[in-house]
Amino acid sequence: MKILTVLSIISVVVGKEQQCEWLASKFALEDLNTVVDTSHKQLVGTWLSKNCETRTGPQYLLRAYTFREDGTYKLIQHHYWDSSCSLPKLTITSTGLLRLTRNLIYNPDAAIGFVRPVNITLIPQGAEAAEELQKIVENNCPDIHWQQWIKYDEYLLHDTFLDNYLYNDSKNFIMRLSCLGNLKWTFSELKFIKIQIRPIYSDISENPTPKFHKLELLLGDAVSEDSANKFSASRGFQQPLIKWTQEHKILAHGRHYKIKNVCGICENLQRNDKIPPHLLKQPELPPYIEGDWISVRCEIRSMGFYLTRKFSFIALGSETIWIGGYKIYLDPFCGVPKFSVNTVGDFTLLEKNTFQPDATDINLNIRHARLTIYDRKMSEEMSKTNACNIDVWEVDIPYSIRHNYKCTGLNLIVPSTQYEIVKLDISYEGSSLLYLGLMDGDGFPKVTQKRPTSYSEPLIRCASSADVEDNWKNLLYSNEMALKGNNSSHLEFTWVDYGFFSSTLLLSLLIGVYFGFIQKQTTVTDYLLGGKEMSAAPIAMSLISSLISGLTVLAVPTDVYHFGVTYWWSALMLLLCMIFSYYYCIPIFYELQVTSTYEYLEKRFDSKIRKIASALFAVTMFFYLPIVTYVPAMALSQATNFNIHAITPLICGICVFYTTFGGLKAVVWTDAFQFVIMIGASVVILFLAIPDAGGLENIWRTSAEHGRLNISMELDITKRDTFWTGTVGAFFIWFAYACCNQGLMQKCISLPNYKTVRNALVPFTLGTTGIITFSVFCGLIMFTKYHDCDPLSAGKINTADQLLPYYIMDIGKALPGLPGLFTASVFSAGLSTLSAQINCLSATVYEDFLAPFVKQGISEKTISNYLKVLSVAIGIITIALVFFVPYMGNLLPLSVSFGGITSGTTLGIFASGMFFPSINARGVLCGSILAFLCLVWIIMGSQYYRLMNLIKYPHLPLLVHGCQNPAPILNNVTLFENNSVLPEEEPSAVYKISFYYYALIGMAITIVTGLIISKFTPQHNKSIPKKYFSPLIRGFIPDADVPPDYYTIANEGLPFKPKQ
Repeated sequence: MKILTVLSIISVVVGKEQQCEWLASKFALEDLNTVVDTSHKQLVGTWLSKNCETRTGPQYLLRAYTFREDGTYKLIQHHYWDSSCSLPKLTITSTGLLRLTRNLIYNPDAAIGFVRPVNITLIPQGAEAAEELQKIVENNCPDIHWQQWIKYDEYLLHDTFLDNYLYNDSKNFIMRLSCLGNLKWTFSELKFIKIQIRPIYSDISENPTPKFHKLELLLGDAVSEDSANKFSASRGFQQPLIKWTQEHKILAHGRHYKIKNVCGICENLQRNDKIPPHLLKQPELPPYIEGDWISVRCEIRSMGFYLTRKFSFIALGSETIWIGGYKIYLDPFCGVPKFSVNTVGDFTLLEKNTFQPDATDINLNIRHARLTIYDRKMSEEMSKTNACNIDVWEVDIPYSIRHNYKCTGLNLIVPSTQYEIVKLDISYEGSSLLYLGLMDGDGFPKVTQKRPTSYSEPLIRCASSADVEDNWKNLLYSNEMALKGNNSSHLEFTWVDYGFFSSTLLLSLLIGVYFGFIQKQTTVTDYLLGGKEMSAAPIAMSLISSLISGLTVLAVPTDVYHFGVTYWWSALMLLLCMIFSYYYCIPIFYELQVTSTYEYLEKRFDSKIRKIASALFAVTMFFYLPIVTYVPAMALSQATNFNIHAITPLICGICVFYTTFGGLKAVVWTDAFQFVIMIGASVVILFLAIPDAGGLENIWRTSAEHGRLNISMELDITKRDTFWTGTVGAFFIWFAYACCNQGLMQKCISLPNYKTVRNALVPFTLGTTGIITFSVFCGLIMFTKYHDCDPLSAGKINTADQLLPYYIMDIGKALPGLPGLFTASVFSAGLSTLSAQINCLSATVYEDFLAPFVKQGISEKTISNYLKVLSVAIGIITIALVFFVPYMGNLLPLSVSFGGITSGTTLGIFASGMFFPSINARGVLCGSILAFLCLVWIIMGSQYYRLMNLIKYPHLPLLVHGCQNPAPILNNVTLFENNSVLPEEEPSAVYKISFYYYALIGMAITIVTGLIISKFTPQHNKSIPKKYFSPLIRGFIPDADVPPDYYTIANEGLPFKPKQ
């Protein structure tokens, strides 16, 4: 039996050895080529934790340390209740002076720090933390008076200048810190400082070149026992802090190094000094430790111990085996070995650890051990003392440590048991990590029954058995089923909800029947322009309904919930754009009375430009319409568990019916009816939601405390949400709509005079701004309700875009019918946008692509039938494209990104025609083609990197500590692929540009290129009448053909004569 067991072990180990050797060689190469910045010039800046750290005690914390050129520092520690750093406990801030000297004993490359604290403050992050601090102070220093501790208040523990003024000595400072127990040693880690530049390789062939380098700050290990802190400085290091900056180069030792640090939490960590980030609660992964594990770097422990480790855990039936390898080195880069210890035995997994709830107790029983010495000096010393009961020690020869051979100098006894703790985790890159315990001291295996309360450096899995992989997959499958069951139990329509919803659809159909079969639309003017008999009120409501799609209703609140209120600035930009367009853009189209806005481009330039712009519009719509259709389908699916792809034909079918048979009048009046539904639902939701969230004051306070009201002023175009994306970027997105949108212009032209246009645009602009404001406020309300229990993190929904439907179903329990009314409003928003765009798209496709091939003299009824066939075809294509939407990411950035491919270019074409008389057809043709190709390259590349998770937009902190029985969070985690080697190519900065700027980029490229090309192609210039330019520049154009002034049109309401 023993022979079979040994053969099994050999076969398992040999099969995995090659992969583990490659990784071990890679990590060793990185260690040996690590460079230390002995000048410590790189210390200046802010250094951050890259994950939640665990210290002995246990203590859980995140660190943000800033060092300045003048020798001052600011150290911030956020302490937490849990090992995921999701439940803040307190925040400690220290400022002071730091002086460095060389350390010549334990680590010559490191420096010894002499610290003089100037100011120390503490903030309890909750009532429980305040109460605990009160007890600590009362127990430790009952004679010193402290005021009552209150949550979120900042307490001054030490002020050098104030203490010197009042007490003229440091006694007060020392006594105050002593009253805080172990917290008084919080910043002792600055006694030992080391900065290193570590290369990262993906190739370990001959003369490999690193892909990039990491800049790391190593500080002294902080132990928890008073005796250790009082009488000895740190000699080992904690896990490194990183300087989180954009990719850059630094100069050290006469060489330039490309620096890049990957960090998933750094942006949130440095966002606010006094408000700690709330990391997501990490799943408690079961201790499936079978496989091979190796060190990811040279580990530096106290007392000058430098080591690497390799562990194997094997389960053969009921028998468990572990093989441990420790290799100790003479240098801090693990290049010169000193000795190694290899152990073999069995292991026993026990219950959860008492002090570390995410760890499991494990007993590692050592049955055999083998010691090999590589350092001649050590072999001579051990031979002199007959160490381990062996008379002569020779170099490079393994010696078996038999029963009762006690190597007391190395703390190695056979047989013995190590009382350890073990925890599994997933790295930021997706690799499996194994954490074993770390005792205060050197971290070498000790014979003690006291279990550690913190962790040593993680080991990475380099090989795993198929059985372990199957267990993980089964666990993930069970978790997925649990999540689905969790969702379905909360979301059920009642008969009242079905009544509201079906009534909305039925009335929309009846409007289509009325205008299609009773008041028939027989001519092209009737079908596309409503016979030019429409009034301002329904047009205004129609414009609002068609612009406010389900994206605004669903995606904007979700975006605010995750990223804050930056989007609200876009509402103000819409207001500015509509004012500008009313005076300087719409008059051109109204005067020309064109059915298609792209007809203007043919008059201003030529037919090629018209077809290019029309094609861009068609491409935009075929990107946009599937998203608009998907949103209401998702809302109904969330509420009823109907399949999304069974719902989309229903949406398109109803919409195509009343659009096809009723024409523009049916679209406008249906939009007006659906606008009433949206407003009614919004009022009811606000009526219920505000009291449910604790009132306006609580909504504002909670949102502010958790950063939802913060506006970043960073001038960084790669940031997703800043003041500049919400103003500059959003302005040009709205300008593309206000300046040249076919639907807007078509409805404005359908009005009898320009005064009516103004009467329609004013309520449209104010109404749209109000609905966007409502959507933003709704996001703040949702966050207030779920600020301590995020439904997605807790496993109650599957995607972020399901958040608002879940919220409505949650609060809708108090009012039967609310879920149905809300779903009807989302459907109304989707139907109104879909119908308006189908109507516009059919008009554009016919006018610009089919009309040239249609026989002259055909009846208007025949043309009307062509338009109806086009509407049906567009609906069918939309249904087919909906299948791709769920795989493309969150809806709002997806919509803005794909819209940016064409909207920026289209805006550039129209702006060139309206505002730049010197741009000719050749110039705008070259500019539009170049802009389109550049945007396709940027946006498609960006989407690719987002789908590969190489470009991420970190959201603001979300919490789950207030949830009751949250589901385990195991989805979207890679468990078995070893991704410790990062992809070859880091996304270029151009792919990281915020999607809000795409319209601006497209417009700028088109106009600038058009101006340059037109300058060199004057032969393509032609005489253009003044009426084809914006009223803004007409005064600068000498032309005798002066049309009626648009102010006269607005004031007198004169109708235009039909075009000849």
